[in-house]
Amino acid sequence: MRKFIILFTTLCLASITFLDSKFFSPKEYNWKNIDVASQEALTLAENGKNDKMLLVLDDIETQTKSSIEIDNNTKRLFSILINDVKTNTITSNHNLYTSVLKVRLLSDALYSKYDPLWLQYETHLEESVSELISLYEANDEVNYDITLNNFLNKYENIYASLLVDVDQDDLVRVDAKVNYLDFYRKSKDTNTMYETQLYSLQNDLDILFKNAKKDDSDPTFLWILFTTGSIIISTLTYVGWRKYRGEKEDKYKVKQSSEE
Repeated sequence: MRKFIILFTTLCLASITFLDSKFFSPKEYNWKNIDVASQEALTLAENGKNDKMLLVLDDIETQTKSSIEIDNNTKRLFSILINDVKTNTITSNHNLYTSVLKVRLLSDALYSKYDPLWLQYETHLEESVSELISLYEANDEVNYDITLNNFLNKYENIYASLLVDVDQDDLVRVDAKVNYLDFYRKSKDTNTMYETQLYSLQNDLDILFKNAKKDDSDPTFLWILFTTGSIIISTLTYVGWRKYRGEKEDKYKVKQSSEE
């Protein structure tokens, strides 16, 4: 697993003890086959071969569900995303590729040790926030809403990947602000907290990406773990958080449908 909490032992300890407290099991499972299959599914979706794409995704879901090495929350995450693909196959060709992309990004986040694909969204998201701040200061309501919607779409693309691949505290801070900006967008002119949330989102996003890249790129990190003391694998307690996010996605889709 990527995220570790280093617990330094006292010098008088005669040996080093490792305590393994798991919530996710992403790095202990061999994700290569699922990673390759998810890329195949994305290519098939891009070429309009939806029947074959669905077969590949069904196989991915079967593999994850049947494995005793994968925790139930990760299994549930794959099921939610793959069911979303199936729904979009029937109702929305426009959203189909994007829904398959989410599966691809999640698989890559679980398989890649360095530079996962979701990190490529850093520039897009940070530029969008900078644009939101400019539009907010210019009182450009129409373009602000358009830009915020575009930002939310990009953020949703990588959300599942963030759940399994970034520090819990970093994600909670960012997600709280994103939800606040979306929920209170209509009252932003009279809401004194809105400006604070918007400006601080830029900094929190920057911290999230920097910490993720730091964790992925430091080759000496494991050496430090084995030479400085005992470790505890952090438990990212996202059971309730994922349930909440799934419910929010459903409400957001209903809201979008009503506005179309």
